[in-house]
Amino acid sequence: MTPENKRTDMWWVIGTDVDVGKTTIASALVDILSEAGTVIGFKPRANYQYHKYIAETFQHGADPSKMICGDGFSLIKYSNLCSDDEIEVVVPFQMVSSAGFRQNYLTRFGSEAIGTRAFYAGTENKSLLRSPKIYGTGPQPFAFLPPGTLPVRPFNWLTAAAVSDACITKSYQYLMQKEPSSFVCEGAGAFLPIWAQQPVVNHIVLVDSFRITLFANCDLELRHEADELPMARHIAPQLEALSAESKSAILPFAPPQHRHDAAKQTLGRLLEMA
Repeated sequence: MTPENKRTDMWWVIGTDVDVGKTTIASALVDILSEAGTVIGFKPRANYQYHKYIAETFQHGADPSKMICGDGFSLIKYSNLCSDDEIEVVVPFQMVSSAGFRQNYLTRFGSEAIGTRAFYAGTENKSLLRSPKIYGTGPQPFAFLPPGTLPVRPFNWLTAAAVSDACITKSYQYLMQKEPSSFVCEGAGAFLPIWAQQPVVNHIVLVDSFRITLFANCDLELRHEADELPMARHIAPQLEALSAESKSAILPFAPPQHRHDAAKQTLGRLLEMA
């Protein structure tokens, strides 16, 4: 599969649910593509449960100037065009929510790198952002928040499409100035990584709990103008029409230290078949 000269190939990695392995597959894809060209990984939207966000600050370390995102760091790790300093560009819209994603605690739009960063608090448990109870001398997860009282505006994840478009578009334009040969977009949960000015999607990798399916050279022109964020099932008819040309494989189970290699090997075989 050879990209056209000077074309940036747009890839989507989407899933049927949360925690099905999208980031593992997307990172493996970025790793594979970076061996032959320049690649950027991009996660337009992310939503963390509060306790998981705290846990990731212990895993990755809390940057006092930036909001972290483990999925974004994984994409950056294998990109040959981005650095950890650009984490808020690679993940331009991010929420922190309650367990089960029932309540919105914090929303970030944009990044300092582009000069568009803004934070909003939800209506519930605002004190959890300023003084989370940390045992011992751990990192302060929300040290990046500006001083003073945050403006209160409880955003709804399902309507995030409408409110997040502007910051996603600006981040995409910033990253495209690096002239990548491939651009890998990872969805969040079962939702599509789509925005209003979404370019043509050249290739799609669909991930469920046991299988990955590659729809190569599909060149889908997807437009979404509704307020509600669409899920993977919304493009099921298009994918069904492409199923005869798709390639799929069972993703083997592997311990954490070998998951990337297992995903890279499996995905590599699918790319060779395409």
